[in-house]
Amino acid sequence: HFAATMVDTFTVTLKMKRIASVIICCLLGAIAAYDIDYFDKLRTNESLRTNISMAHFLNNTPLWEVSDLKQEIFHLAHIVSFLPLSNGISVGEVSQNLLAATLMAIYHFNNPEFSPHLNEDVATCNLKLTVEFRDTNYNPITSTRRFTKILQRKNSIKEPIPAAVIGAYRSAVTSPLAILTGVNKIPQISYASTSADFDIKEQYPLFGRTVQSSIGQAHVALELFQSLGVTHIGVLFVTDAFGSALQKAFQDVALEANIVIDCVAFPYSANLKGPEISNAIKSLKKMEFRIFYVIAFEVHYEAIMTAAYDENLIGNDFLWIIDGFDVATFHRNAIYESGSKLDLATRGVGLINLEGGVRFEIRYPEMKTSPPLQENPQTSHDKFRVAWRRTIQDEAFEAYVRSRMPESMKTVDDYNPNFTFELEASSYIPFLYDAITALGLAYCQAGNKTTERLLEGGDVYEEFTKLSFHGASGHVKILRESGTRDYRTEIFTLLNVQPR
Repeated sequence: HFAATMVDTFTVTLKMKRIASVIICCLLGAIAAYDIDYFDKLRTNESLRTNISMAHFLNNTPLWEVSDLKQEIFHLAHIVSFLPLSNGISVGEVSQNLLAATLMAIYHFNNPEFSPHLNEDVATCNLKLTVEFRDTNYNPITSTRRFTKILQRKNSIKEPIPAAVIGAYRSAVTSPLAILTGVNKIPQISYASTSADFDIKEQYPLFGRTVQSSIGQAHVALELFQSLGVTHIGVLFVTDAFGSALQKAFQDVALEANIVIDCVAFPYSANLKGPEISNAIKSLKKMEFRIFYVIAFEVHYEAIMTAAYDENLIGNDFLWIIDGFDVATFHRNAIYESGSKLDLATRGVGLINLEGGVRFEIRYPEMKTSPPLQENPQTSHDKFRVAWRRTIQDEAFEAYVRSRMPESMKTVDDYNPNFTFELEASSYIPFLYDAITALGLAYCQAGNKTTERLLEGGDVYEEFTKLSFHGASGHVKILRESGTRDYRTEIFTLLNVQPR
C-alpha cells in the first residue's frame, strides 16, 4: 500500500482588489428553494408553463423565456456537458462524481440564496441552467459525432441547441469540439484541458477554461526543479495534445533557465504489453541523467515504472517527478505486491498535482474513512468540501444523479446503476464546479449589458474573460487575452509517495 504526503506547495499570490466570494454551503432542501429538477421539468413539461418565447439568440441557439404557473419569468440556458464517463468498455473511476459536481453546481447557481456572497448581478439574474450529458469515451471522434448530432437536431425547448458546452477532459478530445463551438458561436468552458494551443483565438475563438494552460503548468514544474538545483532533466512524455503541449512549453522555459533537457516520446495507446514505453525508457537511460520529468496519464504508470526498474533507473540515485495524473485515481490503485517491481520503483516518486485547496493529511489507497472537515471552514475550497460531502449524502440528490446518467452508459460492460460517490472530491471536481459557475456568471453579466440587442456567444465569452471570483478551487481569475485561468491563482502540490 502506498501513501502520499504533501511535501510542498507552489502558489504565486497576486495582489488584487478584494472581490465577492462564491460561498458554497447548505444541504439540499435546507431552505425554501426550487427543486433540483424544477427547471428540467419546466423545459420538458408544457403543463408546468404558461408561456414560452425565444428571448435572446446566440446565433441559432436561443435562450428560452419561460413563465411558470406562478407567473415567474425565467431565461433557460441549456448546457451540454462532455465528460469522460467511460472508455466505451469500462466505467471511469470518478464518472459518477463528475455528474454530481455538474448537477451540484447547477443547483447552487439556480438557487443563489445558497451562495449568499454572489455578486448582485447574479443574485438578481433570472437566468437558470439545465444540462444534458454526453460520454466522451476519451475519444475525439466519438465526441465529435455526438456533438454534431446535437447540432443537427431540430431546435425546440425540449431539445434545444446548446447555449454552451462544458468540457472536455483530454485536450485531444476538446480540440475538435472547440473548433465546432467556435464555428457555431457557442461558448465552451473546459475544467481540465491544458494544451497551450487553445490560447490561439483565431482557431478557438470562444474557448475558455478554469485551469491553467500548459505554459503555466511548465512554469510550475520549472519552479520545482530550480528549487532542487537541477541542471539536467530527462523528459518522458505522451504524444497526445496534452503531453506534446506541456513538453514543448517545458522545453521552452527550461531553455530560458539554462537547464539542459533531453526528451523521449511514446504514444497515448502504449501499454505494458507493447514495446513503446520500454524502448522510451531505454532511450532515457542512454542520456545518463538522474532526474526525470514524466508527462503521462495514470494508465501509463505501471509500464513506465516497471521499465524503469528493469533498466536500473530507480533508487536513491534517481528522482522521478510525474505530472498529469489524477492523484485520487492513482492513490486508489496504488496497491502493489511487496517486493514487486512496482513496489520498489514507486518508493519516493513525486507527483505534481493541481489542487482545489491544500489538504495536509496523509492519503492512503482504499481509505475507508474520509478525512475530517473543518467545523468552521474559512476558505472557499474548504466550504466546497463541506458542501460536497453533505450534498452527495442527500438521498434525493443521489437519486437525481443516477437518473441523469446518459443512456449510452447502460451498454458499458461494468456499469452499475447503484453507484456510490466518493466523500472526498477528486482533483478536477472543484474546477468542473467552477466552470459551471463561471459560465453562469458570464451569461448574467452579458445579459445585463446587451439589453438593446440580441445576446450572442461572443458577448458571453467576453464577460467570461473578465471574471475574477472565489469558487470551489479558490480564487479564479481569467486572463483577458486568452480565456485561460491565471496559473498564479491555482495551488499545485508535490506529493511524496512512500510505502505504508
